[in-house]
Amino acid sequence: MLSSPPITTIEPMFAERWFAGTYVVSGTFFLDGAAVTSSHVESDIEPLYREVRRSKKAMWPRGLAGFFVIPIYCAAGFDDEIRGWIRSRHSFAYAIWPEPLLYETSQNSVIFREDFGARGSAFYPYLSQLFGIGLNRAAAHFGHSSPPTRKKNA
Repeated sequence: MLSSPPITTIEPMFAERWFAGTYVVSGTFFLDGAAVTSSHVESDIEPLYREVRRSKKAMWPRGLAGFFVIPIYCAAGFDDEIRGWIRSRHSFAYAIWPEPLLYETSQNSVIFREDFGARGSAFYPYLSQLFGIGLNRAAAHFGHSSPPTRKKNA
């Protein structure tokens, strides 16, 4: 069960492909972020991972297959605590990489993690594509004609 309700009018997106020597399976989910906290995000990862795993078509086992779980929390604005938490490195389970984003609908801006490290940098080009596609869908859903801008750490 999710802590943050899904935005049912935007379908989740699933993709899979080989990238950087790993079979990558990803799921991008659009969630109501009006009251989101770090504990909500942490508790949402497992049920979202189960959805991504169910969508996987290839037979590669976890380890050869890695799973990106990308919840996009959508709200008019977010408090400083969750903004700071989202920008930091999150714990993850073996071959499950959560990459939560905060999409501020009022400003058409996004906040996400900034410290990708060596291994994460190998996946960043693909992850950046996934972010862009998901955020463009969210922006259009909330009436914006341009892609969201990245909100720099203040």
